[in-house]
Amino acid sequence: MCVCDHRSVPAARTDRPDRSDRTDRPDRPDRTDRPDPPDRTDQRSGAQSVERALAVLRCFETAAGELGVTDIAALTGLSVSTAHRLVRALCGGGLLTQDARSERYQLGPALVVLGRRAEEHLGYARALPTLEALAEATGESVNLGIRSGSDVLVVLDVASPQPLRFAQALGSRVPLHVSAMGKCLLAFAPDPRRELEELPPLVRFTDRTLTDLAALAADLDRTRARGWALNDEERNLGVRAVAAPVFDGGRIGGGRGGSDATGRGRSGAGGRGRSGAVGGGEGGRKSGAVGRGEGGGGGSPGAAAAVGRTPLAAVAVQGPAIRLADDRLAGLGAQVAAATTAIAPLLATPS
Repeated sequence: MCVCDHRSVPAARTDRPDRSDRTDRPDRPDRTDRPDPPDRTDQRSGAQSVERALAVLRCFETAAGELGVTDIAALTGLSVSTAHRLVRALCGGGLLTQDARSERYQLGPALVVLGRRAEEHLGYARALPTLEALAEATGESVNLGIRSGSDVLVVLDVASPQPLRFAQALGSRVPLHVSAMGKCLLAFAPDPRRELEELPPLVRFTDRTLTDLAALAADLDRTRARGWALNDEERNLGVRAVAAPVFDGGRIGGGRGGSDATGRGRSGAGGRGRSGAVGGGEGGRKSGAVGRGEGGGGGSPGAAAAVGRTPLAAVAVQGPAIRLADDRLAGLGAQVAAATTAIAPLLATPS
């Protein structure tokens, strides 16, 4: 027997609008009108172009003169055609300029303006007179360096007035572990042990280079204890350097003597600093303080208070080892510490 369901079934509604027709919905545009999401390939391509352009500019950091396209290609690892395209774009922006006769390239006028602005903002221009005073008082070359990855980047240099001297050119990059400034930046970092673990392999430059992490860690401990670092012929045989860190607000890590330690040490190229000039470290400004720089090698309250605070920079005095004799090192450490006290308020603190 057939059983039928006699319940009524509602008829299909015909008064509903056709949802496929969206022309009457101006508030909801067709998805085909929406912009495509950013292409990650395009993003990477743009970032890569910027990275390559920066690599081209960095070729001129230590270049002795002009560079040709083939030179730039070799230094950057780019093809000649890519290097040529980049240098033409940089020339268009004034960042590079080309000599019409040699067809070689050099840094352009736009960088002069940007560099001057940066120098003023970062305080380097204001710190330079202090470094010049330090070079005159110690008779040695003076550098101001900042950290750049696993290197120290030299941002200011003052050459020694003496015929026999050693200087680091502006823009030089030196591995942290073979630089007195680099050791300061490591030793006074908030976590020196972690900093050491993250360093690349310690390359040997001389037979005095510290290539063992334990030995380098012990040297950093000594640096923190006395407030200054020593590069004892570890990068160049016959060259020594003494450096102290620069901290925000004028707090430094320096040996005894502080800002009163001025002039030259007692040995090597010893003698008094010129009257009226602060010879303590790289760059104390002119003042009435004059001394022999005979500070001891012990720790200082400034060094203890600075532990755990990231240094802004470091200052170094460097020269032939024959002049930077052992009995002169502590005095130089005090001089450099006094200079870092003077320049610390002048340098801009990274935000």
